[in-house]
Amino acid sequence: MPKINSFQPLVSIIIACYNGERFLAEAIDSVIEQNYEPIEIIVIDDGSSDRSREIVQSYPNVQYYYQENKGVCYSRNKGMNECHGDYLIFLDQDDRLPVGRIIEDILCFQQFPDCAFIFGWTKEIDKNGNFRVSYNIPNLEKADYITMLKGDALIPPGTVTFCTDKLKSVGGFNQILKTSEDFDLYLRLSRKFSIHCHNRITLEYRRHEDNWSNRYGEARSLRNILNRLDEQRDYIKDNIDLYRAYKEGKRHWICLLGPRAVGELIMHIKNKEVYKATAIFLFLIMRCPDILLSTFFSKLMNRLSFN
Repeated sequence: MPKINSFQPLVSIIIACYNGERFLAEAIDSVIEQNYEPIEIIVIDDGSSDRSREIVQSYPNVQYYYQENKGVCYSRNKGMNECHGDYLIFLDQDDRLPVGRIIEDILCFQQFPDCAFIFGWTKEIDKNGNFRVSYNIPNLEKADYITMLKGDALIPPGTVTFCTDKLKSVGGFNQILKTSEDFDLYLRLSRKFSIHCHNRITLEYRRHEDNWSNRYGEARSLRNILNRLDEQRDYIKDNIDLYRAYKEGKRHWICLLGPRAVGELIMHIKNKEVYKATAIFLFLIMRCPDILLSTFFSKLMNRLSFN
């Protein structure tokens, strides 16, 4: 095992769990298989009713905390407050760490000790743990607040290794938020501290029907991301480069998620879900009317051409 200066810092891995019996053991095993020590593994069980407790307690060195259901942000912050590590990784119950991930990140922190967090990219796996079709990995030459404003690196929390002290200094995750809580945290940290991307794969991200990210819909995700960007106005108003990045970021997310939100709108209209359709329509007409009109009529014409 490569040595890191004269000692190796403790790394804490926090796994927020809710009815995670399907993949939880894989997540824990991926941490145990890291070629790094010392580590501590903490599972926060957010009110599971399945075999999650039994699975965790079969690992004698894994710490287990149970709580009534309070949401993933509360669970992650609970883990942050219970951990003792110098550095911290939030691993979702259905994802895996690639072998060598921890030591690569800690070696990177040795080069960039002032960073609040270091991150890389994901490689997707399916529900059976098989790698999905590969795609080009992004290559960021620089990572900073502008990067986050522009939307160049909205990555799952599991791709990130945080400096625990700096993470605690901003209060961890905003527990009020149900979506975009990771984006909010990245913005707050990168605004205050330096960050770094080493452009390596740091997470095996599992795509399946029960992903947390699938539960709230594209329209709600877009609304929350735009709200998080708007909250930056006081910090960017006197800096032209930051303001341009903010505007570019809004265009990026509207172009990426706007058409998907229109698809949700059409689905709710077809299902005669008036309340949901009305809410999405009002949001789109206020925040991204051009996307609404162009995408709606494009989808409508496509449907008419097949009839």
